[in-house]
Amino acid sequence: MCLQADAGLRIPERLYDVSLTECVLSEAGLGGRRISGFQARDVVFERCDLAGTVFTGSCRMTRVSFRGCRMTGVVLAGAELTDVLIEDGTATMASLLGTEATSLWVTGTPLREADLSEAVLRNVALLDCDLAGVELRGARIRGVCLHGSRLAELRSAATLSGAGVRLDEAQLLELGLALVADLKVHVTDRPG
Repeated sequence: MCLQADAGLRIPERLYDVSLTECVLSEAGLGGRRISGFQARDVVFERCDLAGTVFTGSCRMTRVSFRGCRMTGVVLAGAELTDVLIEDGTATMASLLGTEATSLWVTGTPLREADLSEAVLRNVALLDCDLAGVELRGARIRGVCLHGSRLAELRSAATLSGAGVRLDEAQLLELGLALVADLKVHVTDRPG
C-alpha cells in the first residue's frame, strides 16, 4: 500500500492515536504537527516534511525508515525506536531526549545541535553525520558506530566512555578534542 500526500492534502494541526502499519508515506507535509499516541510498524516515510513535528504521549516505531525527510526540530522525546533508519535527510536540532532506541541507524543526515540527553541507545550507528553540538548528557549508550561523522563540538563526549565506540582513525583527533573540552582542560602558560 502506498499513501501519497501532496501539498493539497489538509492534515489537521493535532492528530491523536495514529497507527500506521505496512505502508509508504511519500511527500507528506506533516511539519509543525502535534501527534499523540503514534504507533508505526513496517512503515517508510519518503521525502516527507516532519520539521517541528512533536510526537507526544506513547510513541513507538518498529522497522520504520525515513528517507530524504526534513526532520529539523522534530521532537521524539521519550519515544521507543526499534530498527529505525534515518537516511539522507536533515535532523538538526532534533530532540530525542529520554528516547529508548535499539538498532537506530542514521546515515548522511546532519544532526547538529540535536538533544540525546538521557537517551538509552543500544547498537546505534551515526554514519557520515554532522554531530557538532549534539548533547549526550546522561545518555546510556551501548555499542555505537560513528564512522565518517563530524565529532567536533560534541557535548558531554565523556558519556561515550565504556560505550563501545567504533570510528575511523581519522576521527580520533576530533573525538579527543571533544573529550578534552568536556573535561574542561585548559591549555595555559606554565607557571613560574
